[in-house]
Amino acid sequence: MKKLLAISLVMILAISLLTACGGNDNNGSNPTGGNNNGGGNANPVSDFTYTVLEDGSIMIQEYKGKDANVVIPAQIDGKDVSRIGNNAFSGNRTVKSVVIPGTVAEIGSNVFDGCPVLASVTIPDSVTEIGFEAFANCPLLSESTKQKVLQIDPEAVF
Repeated sequence: MKKLLAISLVMILAISLLTACGGNDNNGSNPTGGNNNGGGNANPVSDFTYTVLEDGSIMIQEYKGKDANVVIPAQIDGKDVSRIGNNAFSGNRTVKSVVIPGTVAEIGSNVFDGCPVLASVTIPDSVTEIGFEAFANCPLLSESTKQKVLQIDPEAVF
């Protein structure tokens, strides 16, 4: 009986360690990382609608995933994500935090407009342009996010 209990505990411990050490659960669908719940890995590409721009980079057009904490991938299909398009997250009632990769230079207009639970957006130094009312109607947005936006665009409207 003790031997059976010891073997069971060892198996549970081994499974727990494999899961905690980053077993890849995305079946190869996202070369930039797995899901984003609890880690720094990018959300799967399937969570986004996107388009390839004339310069060969990617613009995120819409977030259609269900995660509360979103990490936008730095690359899709080997191309840098350079922009977040107008209204990409607009009206989303689930997203609480967004991490934007260092490849992004532009955040479009009304991108996060009307996101009532959005509290934090990590904006990298690579962002040089923020569109009109990109963060309008986000009552829980952190003061540090607001300060970062104002550093980039002093005319930003919240």
